[in-house]
Amino acid sequence: MVGDWYDASKTTKTAVVLTGITFVLFLTAFFSPYWLQSYPSEKLPNPKFKNLGKGINFFKNLVLLL
Repeated sequence: MVGDWYDASKTTKTAVVLTGITFVLFLTAFFSPYWLQSYPSEKLPNPKFKNLGKGINFFKNLVLLL
């Protein structure tokens, strides 16, 4: 098994590493509650934009046609 990794081409190694990075980023994005969040500051005391997440924007306007 280890010998196969050393014999693999550079393209295969790059594909495996990029797939692993993509998988970690996907899990992080899927399990995080908010992707973007705004906080009040001096310049913008009452922001209209509160937070952005999959449950807030996608499922909020979802209409099931049964």
